[in-house]
Amino acid sequence: MKRSISFAVCIAFVALMSGCKQDVGISTIVHPDTSLERYITTAGDSVRVNETAFPFPQDSLWTVTKIHPDTLPDDSTLTFQQCPISYLTAAKNSADSTTILYSAHKYFPNADSMNADFYHPKDTIRINVSTKVEKRFRWFYTFYRYSETYHSFNPFRLVPLCDIMTEQEIEFLKTGKDSVNVEDKLEKWHQQNFFEAYYRVLKKNVQALQPEVNSAQLKAKRDTLFEAFRNQDFLEEETTASLLQNWQDILGTKAVWDLEKQFHEVTRKVEQYFTFVIDKNDDFYYTQVVMPGQVFDGNAVQVNGRYAEWRIASDDLAVFAKEIWCKARRWNVLPSVVTAVVVLSVIVLLINSRKV
Repeated sequence: MKRSISFAVCIAFVALMSGCKQDVGISTIVHPDTSLERYITTAGDSVRVNETAFPFPQDSLWTVTKIHPDTLPDDSTLTFQQCPISYLTAAKNSADSTTILYSAHKYFPNADSMNADFYHPKDTIRINVSTKVEKRFRWFYTFYRYSETYHSFNPFRLVPLCDIMTEQEIEFLKTGKDSVNVEDKLEKWHQQNFFEAYYRVLKKNVQALQPEVNSAQLKAKRDTLFEAFRNQDFLEEETTASLLQNWQDILGTKAVWDLEKQFHEVTRKVEQYFTFVIDKNDDFYYTQVVMPGQVFDGNAVQVNGRYAEWRIASDDLAVFAKEIWCKARRWNVLPSVVTAVVVLSVIVLLINSRKV
């Protein structure tokens, strides 16, 4: 018997499924000249390190070392710079005799060079991260602002979320709290966007459907096409053929089959998205930034001197991007000393002038 599942049921099914949990520790050191070092650490064998949603570096410019969690010291400034202490603690607590940590390290002269490794918006579905570092000299202090955006990995966003939800519902969704009404609308948003990806292939190529179907007729049948889409069988190898047959019956033209190649491309991206969510929606990122000076502002969940830390779940990125940021200030020794000498000299001159 042929196994099938509708797009609507598939979306709900994906929300309940998860692959093998693969947490990642990410530490970025910001130097006073705004150059950067990044360390990425994850547990597993040489195959599983490639299975994280956050891209684990593979090129030869990265230095990769293997560490057994039991060998990690309980207190080491260097180690805590290389990897968030919260990740190390979690890794040690969950480790067994076969667990190996893989840690990759690379130096970057600036944020743009780091973005070249981690931001590929037109690439396959993955976690894309863009970084920005700002520096402002203010005599006594130099101020730094570090920001990093974890972009949503969902490429299906032709229908704005605000078309389905109110502003209040969108804000509620961002909190991560459960609500049946909001979850139902979120599922509807996903369905509308998957549908729209196929539907726009028809709109873009409507001339190929004439004379049987023109633009006005296609628009008039949009809702009927959507209902057929959301209830049709989702078959791993037959999605495109099943959809084209259903839409041929609704539109009354075999010309839709001339678009089979373009429909196949949309189907490939849909299946890639489902696979990504099932495999990666349990991944968790312990993200740390080590600033050149004391952190005094930002949205970190934990701050300790120059260290700021965030925790990000990959499934949070299915709908929204997430920006993390912090500000730090570094005392400028030389200008402070010069100012002190000048002030002291002025005071001495004033005292001597009064004596005279």
